[in-house]
Amino acid sequence: MRRNLEQAFSLLENMIALAVLSIGLLGSAGLFVGALQQLQLNAHHRAAVFLGEELADHLIAARELIVHDSTDECTVAHTPCFADPGLEAALDQWYARLRETLPEPVAEITRHVGDATIGWRIDIGWRERSDQYQSQRFELQLRR
Repeated sequence: MRRNLEQAFSLLENMIALAVLSIGLLGSAGLFVGALQQLQLNAHHRAAVFLGEELADHLIAARELIVHDSTDECTVAHTPCFADPGLEAALDQWYARLRETLPEPVAEITRHVGDATIGWRIDIGWRERSDQYQSQRFELQLRR
């Protein structure tokens, strides 16, 4: 009888240990899913930074064309804002890469002309999940 009791106690110990292990594994799985979501978010942020810097480089490279453009303010949203067709083509290609890279992307490029500078604000946004909207903003000032 004592031997049966010892075997039953051993079985009970094993069942409790298995339950504790299962709870730990489920918790680890939840952390793993959260980490994967954060990696995806970080990848999208990196892509937005890369695309914003790429557009800023285009704007700096075309500085002379932009500085002599007579338009005081313009907002680019698939409408021509530049005097140079090459810059418009580069902007179209940039929008295409934006659509390929980020989920449901939105971009707004705003130009402000002051007495001594021309300023650009590049806003890039995207929907990470149905309930989360992420954005990245870049400010660029060029001297006239």
